[in-house]
Parts: sequence; C-alpha cells; structure tokens
Amino acid sequence: MALSPEDVIKKSFSATHLRRGYDETQVDDFLDEVVVELRRLVSENDGLRTDLEDCRASRGVASGQGAAAPAAQGERHEDAEDTQELEALRRQLAECQEARAAAERRAEEAQERVGAAERERDEARSSLEAASAGAAVGASAAGGDGEDPSSIISLAQRLHDQHVAEGESTRARLIEEGDTYRTTVVAEADERSAELQRTGQETHDRLVAEGQATHDELVQTGQSRHDELVQTGQSRHDELVSTGEQTRDRLVAEGQASHDQMISEAEQQRSTVLEDLHGQESALSATIGGLQSQERDLRERLRAFLSDQMERLDGSRPTS
Repeated sequence: MALSPEDVIKKSFSATHLRRGYDETQVDDFLDEVVVELRRLVSENDGLRTDLEDCRASRGVASGQGAAAPAAQGERHEDAEDTQELEALRRQLAECQEARAAAERRAEEAQERVGAAERERDEARSSLEAASAGAAVGASAAGGDGEDPSSIISLAQRLHDQHVAEGESTRARLIEEGDTYRTTVVAEADERSAELQRTGQETHDRLVAEGQATHDELVQTGQSRHDELVQTGQSRHDELVSTGEQTRDRLVAEGQASHDQMISEAEQQRSTVLEDLHGQESALSATIGGLQSQERDLRERLRAFLSDQMERLDGSRPTS
C-alpha cells in the first residue's frame, strides 16, 4: 500500500489499559522526520513526472533552449497569416455561393413571371373566346339589321390570334432571357467556386507541408530531451531506491527491536492484570452470593406478606 505524508499525519492508534511502552515525544519527533522525508520524495517524483510529460507532449523544450523562442514566434506569426488567408478564401467562397443562390432565385422569379404571362395569355384567350361567342350571338340577333355575321366572327378571330401570338412571343422572350441569365450566373459562380477551391487546396497543401515539417522538428527535439530526462530520472530513481532500501532496513530493525520490547512488557503487565482480575472475580463472587441470599429472603417475606393480605381479603368478604 502506498504511504503518503498525510497518511502518517492522520494515523491514529487505539488506546489500551496498559502502560505505554515508548516516549510519546520521541515517537512524534520521528514521525515528523518521516513526514518531511516523504514530502521531499513525493515532490521530486512529481517534478520528474512533469518533465517527462512535457517532453512526451513535444510542446517546447526546457528553459535552457530559449534561443528557439524567436523562431517559434515567427512560425506562429506565419501560421496566423496563413489562417487569415484561408479565412479570406472561405469568405470569398461563401460570397460566391450566395451570389449563385441569388442568381438561382432570380431565375425562379423569371420563371414565375413566365408563368404569370402564360396565365394572362390564357385569360386573354378565354376572354377573346367569350367575346367571339358574344359576337356570334350578337350577329345572329342582329342578322336582320344588315351586318355580316361572318365579318364580325372574322374580326374576333383575328383579335384572338393577335393576342395569342403576342402572349406566345412574350413567353418565349421571357423564358429565353431567364435561361440566358441563369446560365451566365451559374457559369460565373461555378468558375469562381472552382478557382476558390483550387486556391484553398493549394493553401491547405502548403500549410500541411509546413505543419508536418514543424511537427518533425519538434518531435526530434522532444525525443532528444526525452532521452536526456529519462536518463537523469533513471539515475535519480536508482539513487532514491538505494536510499529508501537502506532507510527501510534501518526502520525495520528498529521496529523489530521495539516490537520485542513492547511484547515483553505487555506480557508482564498482562500477568499483573490477570492476577488483579482474579482477585476482583473472587470478591464479586462473594458479593453475588450475598445478594442472592438477600433476594431469597426478600422473596420469602414478600410471599408471606401476600398470603397474609389474601387471608385478610377473604375474611373481610361478605357471605352470601
């Protein structure tokens, strides 16, 4: 089980009825020395572990390698510029995508206008047909007035054909304009998007290459620092293990001697306490015998008193 300084400080022992076998002041002083030594060992172990983790993380070297700080700052500045350039390209791509979406919306609006023109053409056709039908009815009703019904129908048909031709030409013109505008905008958006994608890919490849080179350099530097720290930590570990084993052997020897002395003294005190307990047991046995005699006497007296009371009660009861 691992032992920490707090475990030594919080350690408590159960109280006994025997005489203490050690001087409490000496024991407390020794425990204070153990706590100080354990704290020093734990602090050194934490420092070595921190150095090892910093080396494995490959993020910088020790403070003695401060000469590499300006280069690292320059690399961070270049990374910031590359990041800003990449963000600008992303914004341009987003703007191109928005322009393409706006063009598609305008094409949809042109398509809606074409549909509205077609609906107007259909309404005009319906109105012309209704007018032709009304003219035919009027012509049949006014046949006696001398007007030629065929001329009225012919006029209505010409008007109908004229409106239909105008609607068809307007529809074709709007469709052609919308398709042309949509094709132009989509082509420009696709071209701009492809250009931005090429630029972004080139920037990405350059940043990846630079990052890989920096990573390799940091890994190499970190590996050398790691090897140095591992070697130093191993030597320190061997030294601490040797010192700890010597201290353990000394503490075990002292503890064994103290243990033997405490056992001897405890055996002597146990014999004394057992003799005292046997004497107290004999006295208690005599006291218990006297108490039992008193109990029997009290029971007899109580039984006689109850019998006397029952006889008096029976004598005072009226006869039937």
